[in-house]
Amino acid sequence: MNKRNAFLPVLLIMGEAIFAVPVSAGEGPAPQRAADRGDIKVRYDKSRTYKALAEAIRGSAILDDVVLGLNKALSLPRDLPVVFKDCGNINAFFDPKSNQISICYELVQFFAEKLDADDEPGDEDDRDAYVKDVVKFVFLHELGHALIHTFDIATPGREEDVVDQLATYLLVEG
Repeated sequence: MNKRNAFLPVLLIMGEAIFAVPVSAGEGPAPQRAADRGDIKVRYDKSRTYKALAEAIRGSAILDDVVLGLNKALSLPRDLPVVFKDCGNINAFFDPKSNQISICYELVQFFAEKLDADDEPGDEDDRDAYVKDVVKFVFLHELGHALIHTFDIATPGREEDVVDQLATYLLVEG
């Protein structure tokens, strides 16, 4: 079984639990959907250390299109905040206690510096596009953790692998 086929059972389980359109091909009535009581909401905290970066992220509306599409497709039982913030380390994480995804400015800065080191002069637009793509992947990865926790979804294999596959699938399929 290839990796894409290995991911399909997870997508089917998640699809029936949370997506607007049932994805099962079985006969009979469509599965009951939970009421949509929440949305993904992005917030940009001010930064003491990365002021210019924080403003650039806020101004770029980096996740707006992704979140807009996901809010149309997902039925969440409550709001899911996504907060860009200072964390004190290079990280992104989902906290089940606060039901919040945090994306640390330190992580975005780390990727920008790594990509900047590989760029030649004049490639700033490419670097910015790559950083946006990496942030989208990180967000979708953490969203996978949030969905697994929220809907108590069993995963075939390691959760980290499953959420990587989900993030990749969502990016590739748009």
